[in-house]
Amino acid sequence: MAKLVAGGVAQLVILGAGYDSRAWRLPALDGVRVIEVDRADTQGDKLNRLQAGGHDPGAVSFAAVDFETERLGDAIDRAGLDVAAPAVWLWEGVTNYLSADAVDRTLAAIRALAAPGSWLLFTYVHRGALEGTSAFPEARRWVRSVARVGEPWTFGLDPAQLDGFLHARGFALRWECTTAEAGRRYFPAVGRSELGSELYRIALATV
Repeated sequence: MAKLVAGGVAQLVILGAGYDSRAWRLPALDGVRVIEVDRADTQGDKLNRLQAGGHDPGAVSFAAVDFETERLGDAIDRAGLDVAAPAVWLWEGVTNYLSADAVDRTLAAIRALAAPGSWLLFTYVHRGALEGTSAFPEARRWVRSVARVGEPWTFGLDPAQLDGFLHARGFALRWECTTAEAGRRYFPAVGRSELGSELYRIALATV
């Protein structure tokens, strides 16, 4: 994400931002317009926590959206996205909690709003982990754990079909890898020892 911004893209849209804090902690985002999208209740709690911690919420524009029931385009427009300029769209840890319809609507909204030169960086779960058709040692434990806390995984993709899935929706896949691969590549450089998973995956696409 930081490399994409450093390459000249001056807008970052974080979809399902939750309590992400990169807008306040990453020097690479200085001077970048950051728009965070999430449910209104989550954003309200985050704003309270930011203010209590002495952080300036004005560093970010907030767009309140429930991906299942509300229109992303309307909220993004109110948040001040420059639709004539490219943006990085970051969608981490979200698709696996949505319905297929919500994923499709969100991708359609991004495609309609994203100027040429924009990027979409997102994560997804291997569909085989949800269907029980692929042998991932941690799959059953992870699926049961998220269901137990009331946030079950509801959507996944087959990596072999990802290119066609994105192409049909107006995007071009640039690369894709598992979080395990990404961890082996990047974690040692920053002193982290945890392992990624083969069932959780990262994809980068362009408009």
